[in-house]
Amino acid sequence: MTWDLRFPLRFGGTQEFPRPPITVFPSERGFREVIKNRDEFSDFWKRLHGRVPPDGFVLPLPEIDFSKEMIVVAAMGQRPTSGYSIVIDGACEVGGQVEVFVSSVEDVSCIGLFMAVTYPADAVRLPRSDLPVVFRETQISCKEWRDRIGYPKPRE
Repeated sequence: MTWDLRFPLRFGGTQEFPRPPITVFPSERGFREVIKNRDEFSDFWKRLHGRVPPDGFVLPLPEIDFSKEMIVVAAMGQRPTSGYSIVIDGACEVGGQVEVFVSSVEDVSCIGLFMAVTYPADAVRLPRSDLPVVFRETQISCKEWRDRIGYPKPRE
């Protein structure tokens, strides 16, 4: 389910690749975050909308049942162009921990380059767990990224 076009909160697990693949969390540095309660989520939501002007529109804080769900966030931080993307591919419980799978692409020639500062990020809602959360990171090629999102192949 999407509440904000800039930052979808999807249900985790196997699913169709999100569209559009580039979303935003305004942060100078990359981070991974697990949010398990309303206070943490409220703080996160304020940081998400921190650069909105005082008279700008901010979506209301989504209702999330933290007794049953948690939010997992992966953000790359500030990047110099549109050639960067990140997505949480899914998650599973294995070996006494929750493994969250994150794929990123860092290729300034990928998917139409725009010379603009970007802040790639992704977030999903997962079933709540008190197990430790471990992020499994994979950097993928531009070709694999294009294949995943169904981007048209270049003409030969």
